[in-house]
Amino acid sequence: MYNVGGYTIYDVAMVHPDTIFAISGNQFGAMVFKFSKGPVTGGFMYEHTVPSDYSLNQNYPNPFNPVTTIEFNLPKAGNVSVKIFDIAGREYASDIRGLNLNPGNYKMNFNGAGLSSGVYFYSLNVDGKNVATKRMMLIK
Repeated sequence: MYNVGGYTIYDVAMVHPDTIFAISGNQFGAMVFKFSKGPVTGGFMYEHTVPSDYSLNQNYPNPFNPVTTIEFNLPKAGNVSVKIFDIAGREYASDIRGLNLNPGNYKMNFNGAGLSSGVYFYSLNVDGKNVATKRMMLIK
């Protein structure tokens, strides 16, 4: 059993034989945990405050190797995707794709272990509209 630090586990979903997501929360917020064979490679965290506007923060650390954190804020609920792509426009996997998220402040980890060194972009899309795009650099 994984200690979720005082959070109650509300739901668990197996999306692949090697990957399980667990949704947990308490009165201060909620978290989504990603469990997979080997080390945890992703996941995102939700805080219970409601921001006044949409925002996408610069990832940190930047440059990164191989994991970086991306933060974004949602003033209202919506269908949210964080898209990650290279300079040629090829899109890469993200833990947040078409999720219905509540208003709040979110943090997600992106693991670029399988990618080559270079410049990548990440964008926040809400209800099919691009809110913002930022640049990040992977250096191995």
